[in-house]
Amino acid sequence: MPLAAAHVLIPLFLASVLRDYTRWGRKHISKGVVLFIGISGLLPDLDVPVFLLLSQFSQVSMENIHRTVTHSLIVPLAALAAFFLLRAIRPGNNAYLLGFAAGSLSHIILDGLMKGGVPLFFPLSSQSYGLNLISLLVPGTGSSAMYEFTLLAGFDAALLTGWLVYEFHKKRIKKLLTS
Repeated sequence: MPLAAAHVLIPLFLASVLRDYTRWGRKHISKGVVLFIGISGLLPDLDVPVFLLLSQFSQVSMENIHRTVTHSLIVPLAALAAFFLLRAIRPGNNAYLLGFAAGSLSHIILDGLMKGGVPLFFPLSSQSYGLNLISLLVPGTGSSAMYEFTLLAGFDAALLTGWLVYEFHKKRIKKLLTS
């Protein structure tokens, strides 16, 4: 359960590095696709506002909505299948579909690594898989939720700082700092 900034910054950074340092990336990943990959890293959590809306009209629980379909492999695999289908029908650069698959997959991986588990094969199975790494860093005290949030907020801050340093190094934000 990384916070929103981590879900955007990690795929954004990985896509930027791929674009900046590989021939394939320079050819196929535009700046718009890089941004879209970052935004796609946040999209699996659209199930939260869906829950908030549904909870106004029914007794649905958060567990029945959050980390179900949008946190399973069905979403990135459907995007990947659409990419290959569209590529066969209309050859060209369908990088946004590939970017959506990559961004949503990064979200699923991050959630599985950091907090709890994700139901990779939902709706076929509700079994969750994950490493729950955050539990290794959070003490088992009564104030663990606040400690966990502080740790995740610090993680977001470190990612944002790293992203800004990278962009400055690539001379993409220099004018902001020198004017």
